[in-house]
Amino acid sequence: MVERTDIWKQIQQAQNAIVQNLAPKLREVIEESIFNGVDGWFHVGLAYYIRPEPMTLERMRQRNPYTRKEKLLTGIQNLKEADFLDSNAVVTDKANDAYQGLLDAQDTIASELTFVHQEDLQLVSDYLKRIHDEIAKLDAPCFKDSSNKPLPITIVHRIYYLIARLAAWRDDAHIQAWQHLDVDGHTYETFSLVWDGTATNAEKLLEARAGRGYDESEWQATLDKLVYKGWLVKGDDGYEVSAEGKTIRDDVEEKTDDIFYAPFAILNDTEIEHLLTLLKDVQERFTPEPEAN
Repeated sequence: MVERTDIWKQIQQAQNAIVQNLAPKLREVIEESIFNGVDGWFHVGLAYYIRPEPMTLERMRQRNPYTRKEKLLTGIQNLKEADFLDSNAVVTDKANDAYQGLLDAQDTIASELTFVHQEDLQLVSDYLKRIHDEIAKLDAPCFKDSSNKPLPITIVHRIYYLIARLAAWRDDAHIQAWQHLDVDGHTYETFSLVWDGTATNAEKLLEARAGRGYDESEWQATLDKLVYKGWLVKGDDGYEVSAEGKTIRDDVEEKTDDIFYAPFAILNDTEIEHLLTLLKDVQERFTPEPEAN
């Protein structure tokens, strides 16, 4: 019997291996595109997928409840000034065509990757698509933005896309799992970063999540609030999760997994085992050989 947590780990490892092959060439394409040098240009991806709907603060915060809202509003304004969004915050033809160009380039780059037999890649795609279709039946904000869009033509790009959709579903599942708590996204992320050891004081929190738009004093104020709530305690080398906090976090993690893995039930145990074997092969074959000294 497969441990369900092993499924997502193996999916991520396969994706990381594919990214190692796609990223260098795609980075070159981006550097030559109109997006180069525009702060927050990647938000065009959301605008592209939700068109003709506008890019609103509410829509952005559905996918990212962790960043200061003023920073997200500034991002929308930056895209308008770059003519990537029109006055109604709908993606412009200029940005739409350029983003489609990036997707086409990714398809081309992916078509050159032939480390795994096409039949095996097709099986991976088929399995992931069945899970994808189960999730698409649910009202998941992060996932639904692009869940009804055509899949990429090239099989490697399609697998990457389907895994990216699973990552969005994972985000949805996690947000659903902690939203019943009396905290906002920034507070819960602060708690999470202390919990997993990423950052245990305000200075390290700022360093770890500088892009969120909060200064060091605000991170400190949030730490103080979490101590007051009883979720954190002050330790010798920073902050630590309290016994109460650990119970809360364990509950959120369990709920996250329950929500996230529910659609995987469309596959039986034999199919899950087969998918994991195929994904491990993808990971191994797409992992670049270390350079010789």
